[in-house]
Amino acid sequence: MTRRESFKAAEWTLLGDAPLAAGAAVALASPGGGRSEAEAMMKGWRAAGEHFAQIELGAEIVAWLDPERRPESGAARYAYASIVDEAVDLCSRAVALLRERATPEELDAYREFVIHLAEHVAWAHNEAGLFGVAAQSMSLDERAMMSTIARALGYGKP
Repeated sequence: MTRRESFKAAEWTLLGDAPLAAGAAVALASPGGGRSEAEAMMKGWRAAGEHFAQIELGAEIVAWLDPERRPESGAARYAYASIVDEAVDLCSRAVALLRERATPEELDAYREFVIHLAEHVAWAHNEAGLFGVAAQSMSLDERAMMSTIARALGYGKP
């Protein structure tokens, strides 16, 4: 069983930054949403705590790295492409770190946590179709971003 103490401070922070970056990339994949997607990220974070409570490492990540309790890092403005690049990089690095230090079950739970959070954000804002017809809850751009995040996590791969 892997614990918080198994990681250096920067590594521990990485495990909290990757899911938030993935959620931000999904939120920015299509216009609109803003507040509802930010609220969904927080609700998704808390729901993940309940959903992944059986995995001690997952429960520690959710509790210790809660975005509302973490110090502000400053509101920097990034181009969308750099946010996507950062999300992919952070997710890839987090998975590589966990592959070295965590059990396979903990790694799988972390991947599911990140996907869960990103999906929570993607489903938060109703994307309206023409005159409200053919509205969908997840845009094609958000679906594409979800696929990009899943690939970065190696989701579904051994």
